[in-house]
Amino acid sequence: MPKGVPFLFFPALTLLWLTSSNPTVAEEGEEALAPISYNQQIRPILSNNCFPCHGPDSAARKAGLRLDNAEDAYRDRDGFAAIAPGNSSDSLLVERIFAEDSNDIMPPPKTHKSLDDTERATIRLWIEQGAQYEPHWAWVTPKRSTPPLPSTGATATAVDGFIRARLEQESLTWKPRASREALIRRATFDLTGLPPTLSEVDSFLEDQEPDSWQRVLDRLLDSPRFGEHWGRMWLDAARYADTHGLHLDNYREMWPYRDRVIELFNENPPYDQFLLGQLAGDLIPDGDLDDQVSSGFVRAHPTTSEGGAIKDEYRMIYSVDRTNTFGTVFLGMTLGCAQCHDHKFDPVTQKEYYGLYSFFNNTTEAEMDGNAKAHAPVVKVPTMEQSSMLGQLTEELKTAIERRDAPNEEMDTAQANFEADWREQSNRWLVMTPESLTSTGGSTIEALPDLSHLFTGANPATDTYTFTALIDGATHRAIRLEGLVDPSMPANGPGRSSNSNVVLSEIEAQVVSVDGDLNPIGEPTPILFSSAWADHEQPKFPVSAAIDGDQTSPDKGWAVSGFDLKENRTAIFTSDQPVGLEGTVRVTVKLLFHSQFANHAFGRVRLSVAPDPHPAAQETRWVDEADGPLGETHLDASLGPWNWVDSKDHPVHSGQQSRLQQVETDRIYQHYFLKATQPLEVKEGDRLHAWVWIDEATPTQTVMVQFHSNNSWEHRAFWGEDRISFGPIGEDVVAHRPMGDLPALGQWVRLEVSADHVGLPKGSVIDGMAFAQFGGKAYWDDAGILGYADLLQMEPLLSVPSEQRSEQETMRLRKWYRQRHSPDYVQVLQQIDQLGKDQGSLENEIPTTLVASERMQRRETRLLNRGQYDDPVGDPIEPGIPEFLPPFPDDTPKNRLGLARWLTDPDHPLLARVTVNRIWQSLFGTGLVKTTEDFGSQGEWPSHPELLDWLAREFVDTGWDLKKTIRMLMLTDSYCQQSIITALDLEKDPENRLLSRGPRFRLEAEMIRDQALFLSGLLVEKMGGPGVKPYQPEGLWKAVGYSDSNTVRFSKDSGDALYRRSIYTFWKRTSPPPFLAIFDAPNRETCVVRRERTNTPMQALLLLNDIQYVECSRQMASRIHREAGEQDDEQKLNSLWRMATGRKPTEMELEEIHSFLIEMRQHYLVHTEDALQLLMVGDSPSGDQIEPSEHAAWAMVCSLILNLDEVVTKG
Repeated sequence: MPKGVPFLFFPALTLLWLTSSNPTVAEEGEEALAPISYNQQIRPILSNNCFPCHGPDSAARKAGLRLDNAEDAYRDRDGFAAIAPGNSSDSLLVERIFAEDSNDIMPPPKTHKSLDDTERATIRLWIEQGAQYEPHWAWVTPKRSTPPLPSTGATATAVDGFIRARLEQESLTWKPRASREALIRRATFDLTGLPPTLSEVDSFLEDQEPDSWQRVLDRLLDSPRFGEHWGRMWLDAARYADTHGLHLDNYREMWPYRDRVIELFNENPPYDQFLLGQLAGDLIPDGDLDDQVSSGFVRAHPTTSEGGAIKDEYRMIYSVDRTNTFGTVFLGMTLGCAQCHDHKFDPVTQKEYYGLYSFFNNTTEAEMDGNAKAHAPVVKVPTMEQSSMLGQLTEELKTAIERRDAPNEEMDTAQANFEADWREQSNRWLVMTPESLTSTGGSTIEALPDLSHLFTGANPATDTYTFTALIDGATHRAIRLEGLVDPSMPANGPGRSSNSNVVLSEIEAQVVSVDGDLNPIGEPTPILFSSAWADHEQPKFPVSAAIDGDQTSPDKGWAVSGFDLKENRTAIFTSDQPVGLEGTVRVTVKLLFHSQFANHAFGRVRLSVAPDPHPAAQETRWVDEADGPLGETHLDASLGPWNWVDSKDHPVHSGQQSRLQQVETDRIYQHYFLKATQPLEVKEGDRLHAWVWIDEATPTQTVMVQFHSNNSWEHRAFWGEDRISFGPIGEDVVAHRPMGDLPALGQWVRLEVSADHVGLPKGSVIDGMAFAQFGGKAYWDDAGILGYADLLQMEPLLSVPSEQRSEQETMRLRKWYRQRHSPDYVQVLQQIDQLGKDQGSLENEIPTTLVASERMQRRETRLLNRGQYDDPVGDPIEPGIPEFLPPFPDDTPKNRLGLARWLTDPDHPLLARVTVNRIWQSLFGTGLVKTTEDFGSQGEWPSHPELLDWLAREFVDTGWDLKKTIRMLMLTDSYCQQSIITALDLEKDPENRLLSRGPRFRLEAEMIRDQALFLSGLLVEKMGGPGVKPYQPEGLWKAVGYSDSNTVRFSKDSGDALYRRSIYTFWKRTSPPPFLAIFDAPNRETCVVRRERTNTPMQALLLLNDIQYVECSRQMASRIHREAGEQDDEQKLNSLWRMATGRKPTEMELEEIHSFLIEMRQHYLVHTEDALQLLMVGDSPSGDQIEPSEHAAWAMVCSLILNLDEVVTKG
């Protein structure tokens, strides 16, 4: 090649230049070397050193050269190629990697990357051998290859064939089978996360049947502990936690999802179905509650509700989290960098990233979590007991409602007679028949038989209805407007808007006298409304706003909540004086619908007039007989029944009983009740009353009635002398309101006081009354409300003939009438009310959990420039997957369910590989692919590629059976080898990647703690429920928390909660459980599929000094004395050792710990106070079966054993 010829250049930018020296040519005999594999040997070199500038990322690509693509690498560039297959001398890549000039060498020094001699020679040899590119191994559907046959002959399993053949290649030997003690301990930890019991070890030692090992595995796989152990690993991947994670990091109620994961691992559904639930349980056709709960995987990421947080930004953050989690957990790929640019190492473009992102950008939850435990969408997840109780309450409620609604001939007849009498005698409303009726918006107006008018057709943004009618002048002060529902309305309510709401901006009216020919006499006079009443007012839109004279403000008026309440509405507008002069007058009423809310007009209206705005007041008896809704009764200062008397010998006003109250001396005496089962709600115009009879012979000096509302008795009225010192004597205030002279003696008198006069405005709820007197003798009887509000609301219904009422109106009127006249009906209502409260209380106790929910209309996704939420570019991007992966089926919905089905296709290249690799990692300590989270170009080459593919195919072909796959691996000789390491193993297989020995590695955090609890006898194996808070140092939560967070202060649990399995520990994201974090547990802010495994002094300090472990040590000492109290020291020590390690101690080991025991005895015999302090560590009682110094000595021995490397290690 000519010296100085440029390699590649763009205009004005020369990027690569040839050097003046030629590369070293291949030596003779190199052709005989083993073929160089692109995937195994070349791709890792290029990926680490070259792909950042010459790889998939088009934005970062230099000189337009791709070395990850054969076509581009081979391409002729003005007579030269980066790679010339079979000719390293003509390959510019070789020229540059062997260059000596710093301006020419690749990779450039400024990248701080370089190739060593072996790497350069490997690339050169690969080119000489033809530079054969291969598809990346992980992106090709796995094929089942025939297991190799080692020279030693057939192996027990196919897995062993792959392992042993590779060992032979490396001249490594196969280890003998481990002891039975080692095997059962290894298997019990691997399947349950706990050690075996001594009885389980002994049983296995005694069982010499050929299938004894299989039966051990079957027992452990069937244990509920399996789900707790393997489910815990999934929770790392799901980034499950008990708090939201960001800002306040408040409590999130999501533990039912955790419990569902445990259940699923125990139930062992096909793994592909398990994943369908995790990714899209909410979308599964005919899915059940369990499926919805499973979809919590999609919602388990951190969220925020920080003030000032930008919704679009956090929507993007959440969707990015889900996308990256999907890539890591299911594809074994690190997708994150493609958020901002094309992936630098793997063939994922930024656009393809947002295609995946689109699947997860369509959920319905709000961006801000509201700092609430139940960030919707959520579902309630009752326990079996709660479901049963709910079912029972529902049935009882259904029966009670049927009783309430059942026909009652006697009551129905009485109600019909009442209605007939009312229409004849009390119907004070005159429906106005309009002379004219117009709509400025051009609506079509239809008169209906009930004298209402229906508005249809044109429906402009604003409208004015104008009514003109003739009435008698000088008679009527009130105009009633009824807005009635009609089937023609858009949303089944009273309004013409799309949500059926109404906003009446203003009502205007005028009156003018007319002559005999109905011609006006003079000019019309405006009708001035002084007050307004409505049966319902939407917050911030009171009916008074319709008479304030403001026609122009678009945000004012009377609104009726039609979007929620699909029922008739009534308003009454009152003038201080009767309208018009005597004789016939013409009234014109205008209804203005001019608010900012378009089309918010009534659709069906009726106008009436009446002389007065409200009917005559009527009594509603609240207190009458002993079986009334009295709640908790008190007599004088004591809780107890009242002094009821009957009508035979005493005066009674109502019913069969009254209450006698007599005081021999001049003092205050009262009876009262609280917590009424049917509280009273004060309505407009209500007066409160109580009937009293004061004895003529021994009269009281004062009588007082008190009302309890909002936890206060400060609402009182009294008659007679000011002698009762409730409230300030001598003052006229709501807490002590004087009402005049003592009532007449020797007769029933109704005491009355306006509710607002004693500080009880409309809407107040009264749940108690007190009847007090100063001295004397008095009878008290019925008490309650004297008002018209109930009848005022019923008048529109009573005005309508029964045959024209809707079913809802009929039931409403029936309820109102029967409540007033049927004690049995009231009793049923009380039962319904109580059942409803019981149901509500139970519902409040039922836990919720966050679930996924899909939007009906897909949220638009666009590529985000540099990954910035506020810089979307280009056209909308449909949900899709990267081109290098199998195509998305045309007949599959483009949502999370479709994505899950695409993922679980039996021929998918990644899912099965990724899954079996994690199973292998759990059993053997390291995956066949060490980089469990990355199967891409930057990931590590599998230690046994053919085995990985064989396992992937076996997993799929046997029905995605997780437990079966685990069992198969644990039955292999590879798993059952001894874990002894030789010098040759250390040299050739230091990390045990080739399985030259059995697995041996430190237990994970939860296993270490759970083992200590288990061996001590403290472990409480209750499954499920809210997260628990065992011991941890003070102040950790406060150090990272906001003062108004509900997790700023750690409150240690007590009792059994301290000793639950670690999977149930409350997980605060900003401060994970320290006793787990020290042993490399993740913080669960992001998904983790491979925990780090470190060994630090902090871990040793924790095991020696943490409260939990010290407490376990002393309880373990108590346990051995409890269970082996008659044995000598050597026997006890032997049992302790076996409990912790599964095997008997050697003579030297036994001698060592016995010497330590003697040393500790001597120490604590002298330092008795130290012994007592040691035995006080932790909440569990120390027990008195052992003398303190002896107990402390044994506790230290147990601590020593719990700290042994063999005890905290599986191997």
